[in-house]
Amino acid sequence: MRVSLFPLVIVGILFFAGCDLLDDNNPKPEVSGKIVFSTNEIANGTQIYKMNTDGSNIVKLTNFGNNSAFEPSWSPDGSKIVFTTSKKSTLHTSSIYLMNADGSNKRPMKINSTQIGLPYTGGSPVWSPDGSKIAFEGRSYGIFLYDFETDSVTRIANNSWRDRHPSWSPDGSKLAFSTKAALVDSGLSGFQQDIYTIELESGARTRITDTGNASYPNWSPDGRFISYQIAVGRGQAYLYDLETDSHKLLLPDFRTSGGVQWSKDGTMMFIQASGYERVTDQSRFYAFSEGKYELIHIELNPFKPARGSYKWYN
Repeated sequence: MRVSLFPLVIVGILFFAGCDLLDDNNPKPEVSGKIVFSTNEIANGTQIYKMNTDGSNIVKLTNFGNNSAFEPSWSPDGSKIVFTTSKKSTLHTSSIYLMNADGSNKRPMKINSTQIGLPYTGGSPVWSPDGSKIAFEGRSYGIFLYDFETDSVTRIANNSWRDRHPSWSPDGSKLAFSTKAALVDSGLSGFQQDIYTIELESGARTRITDTGNASYPNWSPDGRFISYQIAVGRGQAYLYDLETDSHKLLLPDFRTSGGVQWSKDGTMMFIQASGYERVTDQSRFYAFSEGKYELIHIELNPFKPARGSYKWYN
């Protein structure tokens, strides 16, 4: 097992979609790819950045002044980013915007004709595997889908409670998400969320967790596993195996944040973690195969994401 520790190096260069992930004049990080994330700024609220996995080549992508930008997510080809922002939205809500991977061409995902020309409200947007749709959580409850071809928005389920954190299955036929569905009549207070999956064609739902505090589901690229985060108390990452209907605590000795990120081919996991009861301070990369995993690389203090907002593209 090999573990490498690198200090944070801040080098500002632009990244262009369609080019190599790294500039040839800079040393190649131990783990390839780009991380897009949001972080709190003292003067400008929360804004979005991207960087290499070792913390180098940091580029600021948004500068909305008094308006925040957060919850960024890559398009399947890495050329665009969808994100949530408080810019030009209705009172006490946020809206969904798109931009190119270099931060250019920022624009609303869709204008809502029923809200006097304002962008569609919502949060936690994620692109479908084929790039044709975006799933997001609506501010009026429920999970919604935006279809680029038809320029239309549809609601997946008509709930009177909030569904959150959608994640696509690799074939695009299902979504995993966190919801209060099973706990709405429990009388319990607190987080009150569990992970479900839903078939988009039939609407059939399957409950995955029964903890009452699960969030941030993320489907593995082979479709066999769904990672998720226990969100209350000492936050920790778990793995659900759909084939064996079993759950596994991934890092028993660590506090984790924001759930698990997968490499595109499913052979690696990326987890933000800490061995202490405080803000996570490590990026931990694991080789992954058939539910087994081995630590291969660590970066210390590479970034401090706000609201668990970070995504890895490789």
